[in-house]
Amino acid sequence: MDGHAGYAEPGKDIVCAAVTALVQTMVYGIKALTEDKPEYTASPGKFELEIKDLSEKSKTLVDSFLLAFVR
Repeated sequence: MDGHAGYAEPGKDIVCAAVTALVQTMVYGIKALTEDKPEYTASPGKFELEIKDLSEKSKTLVDSFLLAFVR
């Protein structure tokens, strides 16, 4: 993910905060509930995640995360 939502100025944008919460929940879920080892970097306005050979549990967590953006 890259950029800001533009709803408000960076640091006060509730849309960006919501996306950040969803991303963190997905990553923490993958780390806590699977044997997968996600590699990620996070900085203001940017998040990169790499997971090789996703387990079925991780696929479900990623699919759940993506549902927030297609509805």
